[in-house]
Amino acid sequence: MPITHDNYDQLKIDKLRHYLEDMTAKGHAKPYEIFVDSLKVVPKTEDPKDFDNYEYYMNEDTEKVRIVIYNSNLSPRNDQYCFYVKQLKQEKD
Repeated sequence: MPITHDNYDQLKIDKLRHYLEDMTAKGHAKPYEIFVDSLKVVPKTEDPKDFDNYEYYMNEDTEKVRIVIYNSNLSPRNDQYCFYVKQLKQEKD
């Protein structure tokens, strides 16, 4: 269950959305959920249409977006992608 930590990058998030759409189109939908800070804003689903709903919950105080993609509905195994909106330099200031 790898966890990837990275700075917030819309292109990287769009690639994850495209991956979920592609897998669904091929008949291998992957369940996923999205957290903004500690709030689960997209409950576990296989529908890629719900993916962009997380943006509604983001604001200037948002620190992190975490996307969890599960191997299947029956397995707890997953890959986590943590995107940090605030830079570490800003927190030191």
